[in-house]
Amino acid sequence: MICTGVPLFSHSVVPTYPYGGRGLGGAPATMSHDRIKVLCRVRPGKSPAGFAWSDRRIHCLEGKERERNGYLFQKVIGPEQGNNKAYGEVRDAVEGVLGGVNATVMAYGHTSAGKTHTMLGTPDEPGIILRSVDTLIDALEGCDATLRISYFEIYMERVYDLLSGDKRELDVAGSAEEVVIPGLISQDVSTLADGISLISKGQDNRRKVRTNLNEHSS
Repeated sequence: MICTGVPLFSHSVVPTYPYGGRGLGGAPATMSHDRIKVLCRVRPGKSPAGFAWSDRRIHCLEGKERERNGYLFQKVIGPEQGNNKAYGEVRDAVEGVLGGVNATVMAYGHTSAGKTHTMLGTPDEPGIILRSVDTLIDALEGCDATLRISYFEIYMERVYDLLSGDKRELDVAGSAEEVVIPGLISQDVSTLADGISLISKGQDNRRKVRTNLNEHSS
């Protein structure tokens, strides 16, 4: 994986599934032709020496990889493009949830690659998580449906509920078809402010460890 060991890049891996049927309110469900979409985001603020990129490829200009034809992705998000562009590339997966399709958006990369900025962002530039909450709240307005949020982390192969005041460890149960976490807190969200409050609470409860590359990493 190009991101492994390269702190200037980050992957957003987005499984989306082709489906028919209709979403909430009878709206046609959006079709997707890619079960998994792999994006590569070039971290802004630094010039990645030895690399060049186009709309869908990352090219190595130095070392043994320079003779390869590059690494192909569904999309390369350049350093001048912000979180709005990143979310635009995964929004179809988020909206697919309204049609009954399970979806995952995952950021993967080296420490300091920009994963937290992509997923959480800042007050001035929200990340994918809050933009997803905003999209779902807007879509559910006027519908007989409730949006609920849980927030947990897997740390050292243990699951912790980040919305629990005691940061308790939870067990994982279920089958190959369904995974459940008994006791996991799930709270209703009706406004974006509700979502921001819950995410902020969860962030305060995250376990953080010092690494040689970044003071805080989890």
